[in-house]
Amino acid sequence: KNSNNGQDFTLANLKEDHPVVQEWIETICYAVTKAGINLLDTAPWYGHGISETVVGFALQRLRSQQPQPLARDALIVNTKVGRYELEPSQQFDFSHERTIASVRTSLQRLQQQQKAE
Repeated sequence: KNSNNGQDFTLANLKEDHPVVQEWIETICYAVTKAGINLLDTAPWYGHGISETVVGFALQRLRSQQPQPLARDALIVNTKVGRYELEPSQQFDFSHERTIASVRTSLQRLQQQQKAE
C-alpha cells in the first residue's frame, strides 16, 4: 500500500530515507539477495510511478552493496508501457511518442542509464 499512516505517498513526497520506503527497499533487497528472486515486475501504473522509483532505490543499493555488488545480469527488471491516467477515456496510450516518453521516464525512475540514440 502506498501510504504513510493514512497519508498517501506521491512521487512529490516520496523520500528514500522515509522508514516505510526503507522497509520496501529492504524487502526488495532481501528478496534478490537471500530469497533467490531474479525478476522484479513493476510499471508506471503501479503506484503512479512509486513502484518504479522504489525499485530504482533498491537497484542503487544492490549495485553498491559491499563486498559484492549485484551483477547487472543477475536480475531482470520488467516494466510496461501504455497505461497512465485514472480517467478511463484517457487511461491507455500506445502511441509511438508516448511509448518512447514512458520508457525514458521508467529508465530515469529505475536509475538506469539510457543509451544514446
